[in-house]
Amino acid sequence: MNTDRPGCVKYWTVDEVLSQEIRDRVTREKLALVRDLIRVREPTPEAARRVVAFSRKTGDFPFLSKVDLKLLALAVTFELELNGTKFIRDEPQVR
Repeated sequence: MNTDRPGCVKYWTVDEVLSQEIRDRVTREKLALVRDLIRVREPTPEAARRVVAFSRKTGDFPFLSKVDLKLLALAVTFELELNGTKFIRDEPQVR
């Protein structure tokens, strides 16, 4: 399947999700059916630093795995590429 054509859905993740998080046979078999729609990419060091710093401020850091942090950093990487820091907070909101 050519997933590079316009309008074709692609999903992004980090390698560790595929290599470490999906452990059972049934899920691996299902994943194989859509593997050509999944793209793997590493987050930028800047995005990783931002995620770690922010999660420390919110108190979430001790509860997030390395894979969790890396996947969040990938989302921040895309946001920085698309919109810069316009929608990125450095400080948590207090409610």
